[in-house]
Amino acid sequence: MDVSSLFSGVDNLFKFLFIGGLVMLLTSMFYPLQKEQELDIEINSYNKEVKLLNRELGELRLDVSKLNKSSSEILAELRTLKQGERTKSKLKKSSITKQIKDIKANFKTNYDSLYKRKQTTEIKEIVLDFNKSKIILLKKYSDSYGDYTSKLTWWGIAFIVIGLVGWIISTITAELLKIKELKKP
Repeated sequence: MDVSSLFSGVDNLFKFLFIGGLVMLLTSMFYPLQKEQELDIEINSYNKEVKLLNRELGELRLDVSKLNKSSSEILAELRTLKQGERTKSKLKKSSITKQIKDIKANFKTNYDSLYKRKQTTEIKEIVLDFNKSKIILLKKYSDSYGDYTSKLTWWGIAFIVIGLVGWIISTITAELLKIKELKKP
C-alpha cells in the first residue's frame, strides 16, 4: 500500500475545507451587503412615493377648497338665475334653463373628477401602507442576516484555518514520506 496516496486523499479534504471556508467568508461579506443595498433602494423608493402622494393630497385639498368656494358662488348664481327665470319671458326662460343645466353639468364634471382623484389617492395610500410593512419586514430580515453573517464568518474562518493548516501539514508529510521512500535501497 502506498502511504502517499492516503495523504493525497486527506490533502483533497483539506483543500475542500479551505475553499469552502473562503466561499463562506466571501458570502458572509457580500450577501448581507447586497440585501442592505436592496433595503436602502426600497426605502428610497418608498420615501419618493410618500412625497409624491403628500403633494397630490395637498393639490387635492386645494382643489376641494376651490370647489367649495365655487359651489357657493354657483349656488348664488343659480338662485339669481331661478329668480330671473320666474320673471322673464319664455325665450329668456329657455336660455336661463340652458345656463342652469350647463352650470350643473360643469359642477358635476368637476365633482366627479375630484372624486376619482380621491379614489386614486386612497389606492395609493393603501399601496404605501403595504410598502411600509414590506420595509419593516426587510429590516427585520436584515437584522437576522447580521446574525447569520457573524456565524458564517466565524465558521468560514475556522474552515480556512483548519483547511490551510491541514493542507500544509499533509503536503509536508506526503513530501517527507516520498523522500523516505526514495532513500530506501
